[in-house]
Amino acid sequence: MNTNNLIPARILGIGYFIREQMEYREWDIDTLSNNSGIDILELNLLLNNNKILTDETTKSFANVFGLSHRYWINLDSNSRTKISK
Repeated sequence: MNTNNLIPARILGIGYFIREQMEYREWDIDTLSNNSGIDILELNLLLNNNKILTDETTKSFANVFGLSHRYWINLDSNSRTKISK
């Protein structure tokens, strides 16, 4: 079987990973906005994969979720690369 042409069944954008962290903590969007300092409108765009993470946003997520900002940069970059292929 040739696996070079396989297509992923589902491409997970950055919104999936943000939601995952929110659900783990039982946070709604208002709580995330208050804890991160990120505007709700911007969070909605990120949750719907309609905005690329900025350096400032990755640092905010790193602070509130306890994960490195490099983690968020890599997730966003990897998901965008897969979407554009």
